[in-house]
Amino acid sequence: VEVPEIGCVFVDWEGRTFIEENDRIYLPDWCIGAKKILDNVYLGLSDSGKWGLLNQNGETLYMPSFDSIGEINGDIIHTEVHYTIKRGGYWNQTEELVSKYGLYNLVTKVCIPAQYDKHPEYKDEYYLVQENGLYGAIDLNGNQILKPEWIKIERSSDYYIVEREIEKPHYVEILKGLADSLGNIILNTEFEEIEILKNGLYKAGAIYEWYIYNDKGRLTEESYEEVSYDGNMINVTSEGWQGCLDESGKKFILSEDGKYIEL
Repeated sequence: VEVPEIGCVFVDWEGRTFIEENDRIYLPDWCIGAKKILDNVYLGLSDSGKWGLLNQNGETLYMPSFDSIGEINGDIIHTEVHYTIKRGGYWNQTEELVSKYGLYNLVTKVCIPAQYDKHPEYKDEYYLVQENGLYGAIDLNGNQILKPEWIKIERSSDYYIVEREIEKPHYVEILKGLADSLGNIILNTEFEEIEILKNGLYKAGAIYEWYIYNDKGRLTEESYEEVSYDGNMINVTSEGWQGCLDESGKKFILSEDGKYIEL
């Protein structure tokens, strides 16, 4: 049987369809034909016109839900959906082609549906996705971590530093927030800068006006010109004076003999 876009498909005496006449690969019920795209991966066509993915044994990897594939990058197969929308009124109506993008990871079996404005981009331990001009994050298991509502997302250690445009009376300000590895917001988007000191300890504010935070909130009321963490104490500088804080916020100075004196 000739199938458009596929080529020849065979049918045995029991009515089962298969490809590869000499080394039969039987197709699942949804599939009317398939063509090889990688050594062990086939692109399968459904009678609805949607495409899916099969392995070399004819087993379904990805149910038919996309219209075409894009670039194949190693183990990543980019998927695409295309449709038209109508714009304008009765007399000047036009049709606009819309494309949405997703992917399938052959190794991890992770599927990201083709619903995003650009192909999902692999970053440091997550996929960056874009929808309506805003960014979101999906983890390597295919779970949404951050909804697409940020103008920028940056991975830092086990955290995500996110940015959002905040409307002010006469201008728009870009401010940062902080989310943990599961997407839970730790610091709201109200800071010019955020840096991770260690897991559970952060500095946030602006250059030369840093506040110190942990997972429970702000550690001290004061701001500091410089803040660093040496693995033991939080080192701070304010108006030329140097001091130290422990992780509970208690203040210390370092004596000449190298001992910490609590203030």
